Amino acid sequence: MSGGPGWKDDEGYDIDAKPPASSQSSHYVPPNFNAPMTAEQREMLQSLVVERFHLRYRRETRDGPVYVLARGNKPLKMTDSKGKNEYPWAGGPGGGMLMGDGLNDINESMDDLARRLSPYLGRPVLNRTEISGTYDFLADYSLEDGRGDIIGVTLATVKDLGLKLEANKGPIETINWRFELDPRPD
Repeated sequence: MSGGPGWKDDEGYDIDAKPPASSQSSHYVPPNFNAPMTAEQREMLQSLVVERFHLRYRRETRDGPVYVLARGNKPLKMTDSKGKNEYPWAGGPGGGMLMGDGLNDINESMDDLARRLSPYLGRPVLNRTEISGTYDFLADYSLEDGRGDIIGVTLATVKDLGLKLEANKGPIETINWRFELDPRPD
């Protein structure tokens, strides 16, 4: 994100919202509180923020540093998802967030995996695997292996799954935004 007033990096807001009963999202039961939002939920949150905070924005695409998720040389160590109707989930082997000890994914597409890895790797991840469908997989790493940093373990884990992450340059969608009114409380 770029633009906006200087205080935007120092102040935060908690937003508590429920989707309307008529939406698909009102029927989703995520496996845990920290499960990522669906595309519909992200759209609804974006609309809420635009309306309530008088936010105006425009999307731009620029070239910048990315990771490219692609097929590796090893056989894939992923199984076709058994729970196609289950809420997609990705995280650490223990069931929480990524902590540098491996990956555990349920009903996960490669697009979702790429999107979920991006915050941990510090740059966008672009899916170039050409793998369709959703998969389950578990790749465990012991922190005693000496690979305790999230980026190093994530790169190694992805490689063990038969995929690879390559540093590259690519298109990055950015959001340039500004407030019509100052939403800060007096």
